Amino acid sequence: MMGETRAVIIKHKPLPEYTQSARVNRIAGKVILKMVLSASGEVQNINVVEGLPFGLTGEAIEPARRIEFEPAIHRDGRLLSQWIHVEYVFTSSGGVSVKYYP
Repeated sequence: MMGETRAVIIKHKPLPEYTQSARVNRIAGKVILKMVLSASGEVQNINVVEGLPFGLTGEAIEPARRIEFEPAIHRDGRLLSQWIHVEYVFTSSGGVSVKYYP
């Protein structure tokens, strides 16, 4: 790795389940979590930035803990921890999508 830093690489993106109570109440929207993808390969410090009712926030936190990734690497070869945001979008049809950004 000569001269540049490589960002974290997400390898496995588990999705949350859409809860039955959220489905019945036709809840749609997004849950945004902020967390650290650590140099040691662990997901740490999960914070809720934006949540949803009927268990959807909790359903989003559980798979966020299971994200698999390769840590960021500094140009000198050291592994780095990196803060990221994860946005889970729940649709009223019961679908869920995920987006990652710094």
